[in-house]
Amino acid sequence: MEPSTISLILVSFLLVSAAPACAETDEEYWKRMQEEAHKMAAAAYNPDPMSEISSFNGAVHKYVTSHLKLGLVFFLISFLIVK
Repeated sequence: MEPSTISLILVSFLLVSAAPACAETDEEYWKRMQEEAHKMAAAAYNPDPMSEISSFNGAVHKYVTSHLKLGLVFFLISFLIVK
C-alpha cells in the first residue's frame, strides 16, 4: 500500500470513530431548538399592545410620507413630459 492510502484509511477511521461521541440525537436537537425558540419569543414579547401599535403606525407614517414626496416628484415630472 502507498503511504497516501494508509493515511487516508487512518484519517477516515479517526473521523468515523469520533463522530458518535459528539453527535446528539434528533430528540435532543429538537428539544434544544424548542428551548431556544421559547427564550427568543419571551425576549421579544411586549405585554403592552398599544405601544406596539403606536410603533408600527409611526413606522408606516414615516415610510408613506417619505415615499409620497418622491412619488409626487415623479408624477409631476411624468405629467410635464407627457404634455
